[in-house]
Amino acid sequence: MPDLELLELDRDALAALVEELGHPAYRAKQIWRWLYARGVLDAAAMTDLPSDLRDELARRQRGAADPESVQNSADGSTTKALIPLHDGEMVETVLIRHDPHDGASQ
Repeated sequence: MPDLELLELDRDALAALVEELGHPAYRAKQIWRWLYARGVLDAAAMTDLPSDLRDELARRQRGAADPESVQNSADGSTTKALIPLHDGEMVETVLIRHDPHDGASQ
């Protein structure tokens, strides 16, 4: 059963996992960039990693949960989602769309 959640690992744990899988520790930095700079959570989409590492991480990863509910604001500027976690808890998240070039916030 897949049980890996990459976002639960700190840098050291991620490096240890990568080395355990037979890859150099610098691969952890690449994964970290995918997660936190690019917002990519699916290991299979981390295209600068070797395919065998992507495949193994994807095989071990827990699948993302579908939101229990999604609400969009009338003007489309925000989306709120309620997402169940694997431990039964729930997370509420809000996406706020903002165009920094519109000048309204200056």
